[in-house]
Amino acid sequence: MSSEWFNRPADERFLSLTDLNNAVRWRSERSKTRIMESEAIRVEASRDNPGAPELVAPTHWRFGQLASLVGAPAIYLRQFPAPLAGINLQYGLSTHRAEQVKTLELLDFVV
Repeated sequence: MSSEWFNRPADERFLSLTDLNNAVRWRSERSKTRIMESEAIRVEASRDNPGAPELVAPTHWRFGQLASLVGAPAIYLRQFPAPLAGINLQYGLSTHRAEQVKTLELLDFVV
């Protein structure tokens, strides 16, 4: 195995193409998309909200896209504790010009 595979986050690691295909199919069947204004996104870092409505956990890739939207390097934000990264992302969203973003939300993976 290459070291690149070991350095990937868990949601990007697969032992076979079949595993990758199954994961993509599972996400596709349990997700929805919607278009919303970037200023309407609220970032909250918490583990104590089981079943709370409208809370979704971003994938590793989506976190990078959100960081890019506000002009923050994702690799830098990933080094922060989650609450501090959330504060920085929320600040960036509140000061960034509003634009429409498309979100992909896993229905079974509510935080």
